[in-house]
Amino acid sequence: MPLYERLLSDDDLERSAAKRDRLRTLHVALLERPVGVDATRTVVKPRVDRLRGLLRGLGPIRAQFATEVLKVDDLEAGQWNGAAITTTALDGLVASRNESVLLRAARRLPSEALRVEAARRLIRLRIATSPFQELVAKASDVEATVLRYGNNPIDLDHAHIEKAWLTRDPTWPRVLEVDQPRGAGFHALQASSGILPTLNLRGVVWAQIEGVSQALTMCREGRPFDPTPCLPDLAISIPSPVVKGTGHARFEFTDDLERSQSFELAGADRLRLPVHLDGAVMGWLEWTMRYLPGASIEHVARTAGGTGPTVKVRAKEHLLSKRVLFEVDGAGSRDWRVVEGEDLGRFQVVSRGGEGATGESGVDGTSGSSGSECSDGGAGGAGGDGGPGGPGGVGGEVLVALQCIDTPCGDESLARLKRAIVSRGGTGGLGGAGGSGGAGGSGGASRSPTTHTDSNGQLVTDDAGCSAGSDGPRGSDGNRGPSGPDGKPGRVVFQDVGDAHQL
Repeated sequence: MPLYERLLSDDDLERSAAKRDRLRTLHVALLERPVGVDATRTVVKPRVDRLRGLLRGLGPIRAQFATEVLKVDDLEAGQWNGAAITTTALDGLVASRNESVLLRAARRLPSEALRVEAARRLIRLRIATSPFQELVAKASDVEATVLRYGNNPIDLDHAHIEKAWLTRDPTWPRVLEVDQPRGAGFHALQASSGILPTLNLRGVVWAQIEGVSQALTMCREGRPFDPTPCLPDLAISIPSPVVKGTGHARFEFTDDLERSQSFELAGADRLRLPVHLDGAVMGWLEWTMRYLPGASIEHVARTAGGTGPTVKVRAKEHLLSKRVLFEVDGAGSRDWRVVEGEDLGRFQVVSRGGEGATGESGVDGTSGSSGSECSDGGAGGAGGDGGPGGPGGVGGEVLVALQCIDTPCGDESLARLKRAIVSRGGTGGLGGAGGSGGAGGSGGASRSPTTHTDSNGQLVTDDAGCSAGSDGPRGSDGNRGPSGPDGKPGRVVFQDVGDAHQL
């Protein structure tokens, strides 16, 4: 609760949706925690009193959060509107049709007996106002069922399903995208929004049951004390490796498919999941699928100027889904890619020869000689030219087993795949760097003038001296050597494979 108080005290919460979401998460956890999970009243009361003090200065959004917590705290203390809650008070809530408070009372009152009484009254109120009028005739049995299970699931062993159907949840994305990181296959489903939906089938699965006046959907989660007839969770299933059940008629997409399952999934033009009700197919959930462009697969010689590795490619083209499935073995590793037809021009499988070795560097020029006294230094020697780069390696051999599904492999398919599956020679090595020009020699030192005074007292210059010599010029750098020639491509062999088991 201290964290809850700090968030509630933040003025920015009135403006920040992110902070409101964080507070709402704590709010729900606080209000929906199991009965008895709390500190003692001596610990809680000071915190609640501080919350009441905060309430006076809160904006409308924060005040709504705080007010609800305080009302629930009153219920947990057995109070409502300043008075102790009794069966008479619960009857008053029924008379005013205050379902929300009755539901809170059924979950939060400190006395189990009072919680049961609140639940009974809530169920009776809901039976009386339910659009399923047939509930009134068997109200006592319905009340007992809802008290036991928290809702009113139909016993399908003793019911006749007249018809069943699916409606689509409008919040589900229309397109499921498949990410395919290098080396991880192509099994990671994601929605175009980046978040896959949890498939909550309540409001999606519907059935008309003989003797029930209206169509039914899946039961609500938890214990809502709802007498509305509903379909039990265990009656629904989606037998597919693509999803896994998480309970309460909810399913999540798996991110761990077998390779064979992934290939089968990629070959279909759309993802179709069968929904079973009481063991029989009642309909299909469908999504358009799009595989995100994966990185090209390139195997390169491991040595400078070496021949590229032999690469084996199994390419399966599906006419209906307009996709090509690639399984690539080379240099001791295996990769998979699924490429949409429209993305094929941006994807390649390559065996590449090694880049040529870099040429040797030219010899550095010699340094110029130092000048004698008052003389200039000598010029530095020129750097030698770099050596030529080595030739690029020959591209490796690529062996392609091609299979076209739903149609024979035509010239167009072969032409597209020849552009996508290639062997390339390595680039020629860079020429060696030219040697650096030698440094110029240092200029000679200067000489100071010398004088004397003659017999007449005149100053006579004996040696005028000289200034220091200049440093010699730096030698020119050598030229970079020529690049080596590019390697030639290797052989690419296509074989039309008719038997799917060879892929």
